[in-house]
Amino acid sequence: KTFLMKNGFGAVKGIGLSSVPRGDGMSNVRLFLNRSPESASLPLWHAMLGGAPRKQATLGFLPADTVLFKISDIAPGEIWQIVKSGVRDMGSREQVVAFSNGVAGASAEIGMSIDRIAASLGDELLVSAQLSRQAKITMPGNGGQQVEFPEPSFLAAVKVKDDSLYQLISSALIKNEVPVIESRIGTTVLKTINKPGRNPIPMQPTIAMVGGCLVAGSNRKVVEDAIGAFNGRNGFAAGAEFKQAFKGLPEMNNGMAFESPRLFQALKDVMAAKAESEPGGRGPEAALQSLFMNMFAGKGTQGTAFTVVNQKDGVLIRGASPAGGQQMIA
Repeated sequence: KTFLMKNGFGAVKGIGLSSVPRGDGMSNVRLFLNRSPESASLPLWHAMLGGAPRKQATLGFLPADTVLFKISDIAPGEIWQIVKSGVRDMGSREQVVAFSNGVAGASAEIGMSIDRIAASLGDELLVSAQLSRQAKITMPGNGGQQVEFPEPSFLAAVKVKDDSLYQLISSALIKNEVPVIESRIGTTVLKTINKPGRNPIPMQPTIAMVGGCLVAGSNRKVVEDAIGAFNGRNGFAAGAEFKQAFKGLPEMNNGMAFESPRLFQALKDVMAAKAESEPGGRGPEAALQSLFMNMFAGKGTQGTAFTVVNQKDGVLIRGASPAGGQQMIA
């Protein structure tokens, strides 16, 4: 109990939720987690939310065709320290020894100290998904028919203090004799796993170090697009959809999240196409399609957007969503 209290577990005193319809199919939503001001600097809260609100550095990496993203002011290195102190404070002697041996063994296996890796990580993480506006992939439908879907890609970026994680990945690729193609954008080196063949979703994992961040993508193009957006300041965050979704929300924050209606429309379209290809329009595909349509019937033309702000006496999550308070609680 002492460990939990001194690290900030159980610091929440209350939760408040409000949802106000706007008349355009969206609702303004606020969720507040109340905690004591002194708990804001405790390890758990600082590791998960950071300190004072700020502009999110990784926001600039989002390509123009982004349909989903989440940015968190999370510090993996601090979380690792909490885990270690938890084992030390609450574990038995045997458990502490077993944990230490396990960490040492894992460090030896990967060729780098886990403590060094954790210490090299910064305090911001971005994950996102993109859907191409031009390229399509085909997926098997029913009766041998093919169903088209916008080509997806996935991107992640983490702030780092040095290149330890990048060097670890690079060394692992060499050690395991993984074929890698190197390319450049200016002075930035991209390393792409040369994976022959083409899956339904193009997969050529790529990494690069840019702007104090390690950027990783499901293929080279999405990383190239991310670097272009970051350098040119002309990515998703510069576009009309982002500005409309986050209008009125604080630019200085501790986290952001977004879902585009384009994502749900694409999913509904492919479900409808798969259901139509089923003989008689019945069966599990048709039933699933009907369920999916009902789930997202309220998704309008505006994106769902939220920001997280770390305040003195709590955490305010604020944004706009097609789901009202009743649906969110349900």
